[in-house]
Amino acid sequence: MKRLYLIIYIMVAIGCCFASCGSNDVTAGSAAVAYYEALIDSDYVAFADGMAGKKGMPKEYHDQFVLLSKAFAEKQNAEHNRLCGVKLKRYNLNKEEDLANVFLELCYSDSTREEVLVPMVLEDDVWLMK
Repeated sequence: MKRLYLIIYIMVAIGCCFASCGSNDVTAGSAAVAYYEALIDSDYVAFADGMAGKKGMPKEYHDQFVLLSKAFAEKQNAEHNRLCGVKLKRYNLNKEEDLANVFLELCYSDSTREEVLVPMVLEDDVWLMK
C-alpha cells in the first residue's frame, strides 16, 4: 500500500512539473514565430502589431512601424531572394521580469539560413517584440 502511495505521489509531482514548466516560454517562442510568419505572408500590420510599446501610440507612428516592417521585408527579400520560413531554435525566459530572448532561424529561398535574436516582453498577457 505504501508503495502505491509513493508511485501516485511521484506521478503527481512529475505532472505538476510538466504543467508549470514551459507555459510562458512556449508562448513567447510561438508568438515570435507567428510575427515572423506574418512578415513572410506580407502582413506588415500584424508584424507591426507585435511590437511592444504601442499603447497610446498615435496612429501615424503605428503607420510608420508598418512601413518600416515592409521596408525590412523588402530588404531581406532583395538580399536573399525571399524569406520563406521561420523556425524556433531556443529561448531564454526571465519569469521575474516577464522577458524572453527567442532565437529564431530564418530560412531564405536561396538556401541561406540566419539565426536572429528576438527580445520579447509580456504586456497585458501578450508576448510582444521589444
